[in-house]
Amino acid sequence: MTATSLHHDIDQLKSKSQTYILYLQVRNSRLQDMSDLPSGLDGVRHLVLDDTGIDFETLRQSSEILLNLKSLRLYNEHYTEIPEDFFQGMHELTSLELNDIGIAAISEDAFNYLEDSLKELRLRGNRLRSIPIAISSLRHLEIVDLANNEIHTVADDLRYKLESSLKSLKKLEMNRINCSCGFEKTAFVTWIRSHAIKGVKCYEPAYLYAKEVSITPKEDFCDAGSAAKSGPTFAIFSTILTIILSKVYI
Repeated sequence: MTATSLHHDIDQLKSKSQTYILYLQVRNSRLQDMSDLPSGLDGVRHLVLDDTGIDFETLRQSSEILLNLKSLRLYNEHYTEIPEDFFQGMHELTSLELNDIGIAAISEDAFNYLEDSLKELRLRGNRLRSIPIAISSLRHLEIVDLANNEIHTVADDLRYKLESSLKSLKKLEMNRINCSCGFEKTAFVTWIRSHAIKGVKCYEPAYLYAKEVSITPKEDFCDAGSAAKSGPTFAIFSTILTIILSKVYI
């Protein structure tokens, strides 16, 4: 989509009576500058930018669009960090997705101004190696998605900060966790299990792959045999049953 065609489409919509633009998605556009977007978009509540070439600093210049957003989703962009005070004034934002944008680290104050509003944060498919401490300030978070990052372990001191602040957390999506024997005794696992937080899944060892940490029996973490018992047991039972039935009908 070109800037010209985008202007035309939005002007067409605005020319119709009682038409309000609440949701705007810009994809594969190469706009690169927010000035390419039409004016009069202050009613937009949900904004999606996917592979547009618009950087954080340029995006921030469009306060007309940002200040009233309830959700902001950025996909397939190329960012290295979240600028200081980027979310200033965005008091209505409840959902933020920064997926596949290349971020490797997030500063402790990156989510300033979202402490009282944000409930959903998705950082899927980036290059993070640890849970960003910045999320501990977001006390109303219910969902955090950190899947497809390079987070294999969680330090005990970080777990304490998360537990003491994220009282509303219901789901923490992580799928690269090393669940080797001993992991089940960590403070992180204790927190996940005691608060029934779903979404944390093992990546290794192989016999625990994709197992949900919150419900996997603790003994399975150190016993490859017990983790795989259900499948072979059923197979043996089925074989025995088949043999018995065969004998009955002979």
